[in-house]
Amino acid sequence: MRQILFYSIFFLFHAVTNLKAQGDILFMPFLGSTNTEDIIVYNSKTGETAQWYFDKSNKKMIKEKGGFKIMNTGFEDGRTMMQSYIGAGHTRVILTWNTSSARSVSWYYNNNTKKLEKSPLEYQLPQNIGLSGSVMMHAYLDKENTEIILCWETTTGKSISFYYNRSAKKFMKSMPGYQLPEDPGVKGKIRMHPYITKDGSEAVLVWDVNTGNSIAYYYERNVKKYVKSPEGFQLPANTGINEEVMMYPYIGRDGSEDILVWNCKTGKSVSWNYDLGEKKFMPSPDSYQLPVSFTENVMMIPRVENGDEVIYVWNSTNGQSVNYLFDMEKKRYVKSEQEYQLPPNPFE
Repeated sequence: MRQILFYSIFFLFHAVTNLKAQGDILFMPFLGSTNTEDIIVYNSKTGETAQWYFDKSNKKMIKEKGGFKIMNTGFEDGRTMMQSYIGAGHTRVILTWNTSSARSVSWYYNNNTKKLEKSPLEYQLPQNIGLSGSVMMHAYLDKENTEIILCWETTTGKSISFYYNRSAKKFMKSMPGYQLPEDPGVKGKIRMHPYITKDGSEAVLVWDVNTGNSIAYYYERNVKKYVKSPEGFQLPANTGINEEVMMYPYIGRDGSEDILVWNCKTGKSVSWNYDLGEKKFMPSPDSYQLPVSFTENVMMIPRVENGDEVIYVWNSTNGQSVNYLFDMEKKRYVKSEQEYQLPPNPFE
């Protein structure tokens, strides 16, 4: 029986395409090499990037000179997406891909040159990954510290998982047991979020952006394939959010299993928590729910950093953002101090 808790092995964000309420600006918060709180801001339409970090001596967010600069990807017309994560060699990696052509380019941060460089050919996905239409990707590490990239078609739900084969020194298609069913059981605009359970098992949350209907899968070691998670680990059909739905599973500061669900169009969100007593997902207490910050083009990403539980909320059209912190004394989310907030225009 799998453990009920999971955790984020790294911090990342990537947006779903074709959302009516989804803009072009992506936020990617992460812990920097000196344990600083860093944020990469990226405009997927223009290619403009900015990197911010929290300066402990001046106690404020500072824009990095130079920062992460993505060179010409060579992609044809189409939407370029980006995901930042820590690779198997503890290197900062940025995966970029074109949603129309499904072609991708992987980059890594060279600590010697202090800039992003194109990863060697062996660390790139094949040019033809076997998917078409609108394609999304999500990279993560499994319990053996192997790099996995899950790719899927947002219109059909068909997916293909790739892994880095250390012996062959290239990305290869994962074995059949590590592939999700070709029909994951969810129809509509398909979004997926793979994650790692507490015991190291791989799990994937699949949902329809239009309705919020979802199915959670996990890798069952005994049968050596992905199967639907038990009923208690599934979100209810009605999560309180029923259009333009985004979800983000994560482990809270107290070790609880949480899923943040929100409406990109209105900014309304509902936090769900796995209740050990009830043995199912329940809405978190009112004090754990976020207020509405923006009323259009809203994106969010929760994370635990330096012992604090924070949630970044931003308008993906103009880049305005609010950083929330869970106040342990007040037992609720509050706006972080001003020095932790980014300016209204993060690119200036």
